[in-house]
Amino acid sequence: MKLKNIYIEVEENVIDVTSAGLVFGHLAVKVGEDYYPDEQWQDFVQVVLCWWLVAVKELSSFNSIEATLNFMDGPYSMRLQKIEDGKMWKLFFVRTMQNGPEVLSTALVDPHGFMVAVAKAANRLIRACHRIGIITDDGAQLERELKEMQKLLKNIN
Repeated sequence: MKLKNIYIEVEENVIDVTSAGLVFGHLAVKVGEDYYPDEQWQDFVQVVLCWWLVAVKELSSFNSIEATLNFMDGPYSMRLQKIEDGKMWKLFFVRTMQNGPEVLSTALVDPHGFMVAVAKAANRLIRACHRIGIITDDGAQLERELKEMQKLLKNIN
């Protein structure tokens, strides 16, 4: 199985803030030509990207062999599993229904490339929120987690 390129789409011009102060907008994972959960997916982008940064950072450590990257809205998640002594990650796209989890598809991904994709998406969202004046606690947490990821990525290179 060939390694797949990952791109995490965040719509930088259409972002809403709920009455609870949560930032809601487009968030989709593009693997090759396929989108997950789908091309038009909307979610709580600051919260989700923060979760993903933490999960991917933990997976990159030697102590962890698997991580779950949840979406906040809907029954979808992604599971990453180290294979080949961590040289590759297997990505599982999962939908959890009443009868349990269903793997919709899988892909092999480069760990560094996946971490960079999450970091770039977080950075684009942070810049967009600053540009349009959205300041939230979740945004501040996302910025802290992104800085930690950037430190980790510098140490990997």
